[in-house]
Amino acid sequence: MASQRTAPKGDPNSETRLTNTAGKDMDEDKSKIKITKDKTTVVVFIGLLIDLLAFTLILPLFPALISHYRENDDSGLFKALEDKVDVFREMVGAPSQFNTVLFGGFLGSIFSFLQFLASPVIGGLSDRFGRKPLLILTTIGISISYLLWVFSSNFAIFVFARII
Repeated sequence: MASQRTAPKGDPNSETRLTNTAGKDMDEDKSKIKITKDKTTVVVFIGLLIDLLAFTLILPLFPALISHYRENDDSGLFKALEDKVDVFREMVGAPSQFNTVLFGGFLGSIFSFLQFLASPVIGGLSDRFGRKPLLILTTIGISISYLLWVFSSNFAIFVFARII
């Protein structure tokens, strides 16, 4: 805590001086700021780790998922998207055995593209409502996405889980 002290009249240095009346309190405030920054770093790191897991956890499973939904999708969405990917494959001149790879790349890029679109919105909301509530909200969103993915019975619900 700082207080103001004025030099006596007639003093050639008659400017107002700040003196530290509680130097110990200032040191404690600095240590509290450091602890707060350390906690923030941990929270941001955990948030980024969860986000990275949300993006990459599914990648090794794409070939098996694509094979499963190719045979078991009753929504019709898989067939429609697979036809679009097949048209793209023909446009670039890739062999037909790469259709599954291209389809997996398409599914993987949905998450990244939508994250690209949502990041400025989430950032603006974070500025308005605070970082902590938005980190909690987005973590809940990722959790809901995982639950939908686990319980998805058709390809449309699976894609919806990736969109969340």
